[in-house]
Amino acid sequence: MSCRACTTRERPTATAGLTLDPVRTDWLAAIAGLSGTSKALHLGTALVWLAARQRQPGVRLTRRALATWNLSRDAGYDGLRRLEAEHLIRVWRLPGRIPWVILMEPGQDRPLDLGEPARQAAEASEPTHSN
Repeated sequence: MSCRACTTRERPTATAGLTLDPVRTDWLAAIAGLSGTSKALHLGTALVWLAARQRQPGVRLTRRALATWNLSRDAGYDGLRRLEAEHLIRVWRLPGRIPWVILMEPGQDRPLDLGEPARQAAEASEPTHSN
């Protein structure tokens, strides 16, 4: 006797568990306005997805995240360079480590504000200290 859950394996999709509340479409529109940057737009969508899932503008760009969005490593790093040149992200790189990416407000020098739903979720997850 076999268990159906054991024999079928669901492939994770990019939209599994995605809430659209904290997604900033103006940030995506800034990328879409760049010429010849389909890789950057594809990567930008993946970065916004990661930021929405983690409810923070700083994300680690893992190979698994790239694979989830069907991006090759080369296309991902090329997209990072393009977005970094337009000052839409900041990237911290170390040899042999995955890059740490911070999404920036379009035209400003501060991290992307994901909005009220992200703030409420972050506050709810903070431990309370009672004396």
